[in-house]
Amino acid sequence: MEACQHAGAVRAYPLTPGASRRVSVGYVVAALLLALAAAGCSTRSVPLEDAPLPFRQAEDNFRLGNYEKAVRGYQVFLDSASSDEYEELVPRAYYRMAMSEYRRGRYTECLAVLDRMERRLPDKDYAQVDTLRGDAELARGNPISALRWWEEGWKIAGGEEKARGAPAHRRTRSIAWIPAR
Repeated sequence: MEACQHAGAVRAYPLTPGASRRVSVGYVVAALLLALAAAGCSTRSVPLEDAPLPFRQAEDNFRLGNYEKAVRGYQVFLDSASSDEYEELVPRAYYRMAMSEYRRGRYTECLAVLDRMERRLPDKDYAQVDTLRGDAELARGNPISALRWWEEGWKIAGGEEKARGAPAHRRTRSIAWIPAR
């Protein structure tokens, strides 16, 4: 199977006769599994084009590597009333804001954002957050603290993240905001 990426979409082209039937069944099964997982995790899913303008602008700046502007955009979103209306976007906004600070080399600020996230969402645990916290602690020269946070992230990570074995925060496009059980 050969894949072609265009404007964020992936189109698959079968390489052998009969492969299209197997591929389409695979896509249907995968789509159903994703739908079931999403239904159990959130009350609704917001397409990016329907998200509030500050959040969309912050996402664009993040993708373009304009991390300072991304931080400002996420903060505007989080401070606005729309963050209450779009509460399912709040964890992503905090995480991306912290990741922006991390990528700017501002590790203390990264940890401060994660602390604010924890205060706003006290009953939520995300493996990605603990992993990022561990990376920031290591960058600050605290390897023992980093190990502790990585271990916490590993404890709550789902099977898919553990199977990959890679730090969750380096896969920001595939983040599934699923609280730990």
